[in-house]
Amino acid sequence: MTHDEIKATSGKLILAGSETSATLLSGAVYYLLKNPNWMRIVQEELRTNFTTETQINFASVSQLKIMNAIIQETFRVYPPVAGAMPRVSPEGGAMVAGTCIPPGTKIGVPQYCAYRSSRHFRDPEKYAPERFLGDPTYANDKRAIIQPFSVGPRNCLGQSLAWAEIRAILARLMWNFDMELLEANRDWEKQRVFVLWDKPSLMVKLKARQPAT
Repeated sequence: MTHDEIKATSGKLILAGSETSATLLSGAVYYLLKNPNWMRIVQEELRTNFTTETQINFASVSQLKIMNAIIQETFRVYPPVAGAMPRVSPEGGAMVAGTCIPPGTKIGVPQYCAYRSSRHFRDPEKYAPERFLGDPTYANDKRAIIQPFSVGPRNCLGQSLAWAEIRAILARLMWNFDMELLEANRDWEKQRVFVLWDKPSLMVKLKARQPAT
């Protein structure tokens, strides 16, 4: 690789492989703090399944149903890439949802709009991890709409690593600390978005958890 190729690739890796996961984790912490019942439930799941922090690893946290549901619901309400990830229609054009798209046209689906649409989800503005836990209230939700890593042969090649990192970091955070959202951040989710969210600092009070003896 040339020096310019290395610089360009490094920038992409930092943006796609670090900032996106950090954004999702910030959103997960915020929505858990805004919904303390779910914070209690996921902490109970963690502290029931693990007796020591060393047991928390990529493999073990992948089996936690509530943790996974919380991450999926956070992807829905606060997708790190809220806009569209466009593709270019091929030579000869393409048919998309019954519409003829001319060749060379950029087209994409804004994630935030798709995930907050009442056409796809019941109570779209509600933070409801139970929609991923078999709750019959949300049986008709179109969960396949949620594609934060894009789709097809050019989707995110690092998605498995991202899932592993997000689960492990969130699990260790919930395991080690009790948290309280500062009043100044009650409306933290009201942000502008460019490629990623223009998110301010998420200010919380941390209290080290005292393990049961």
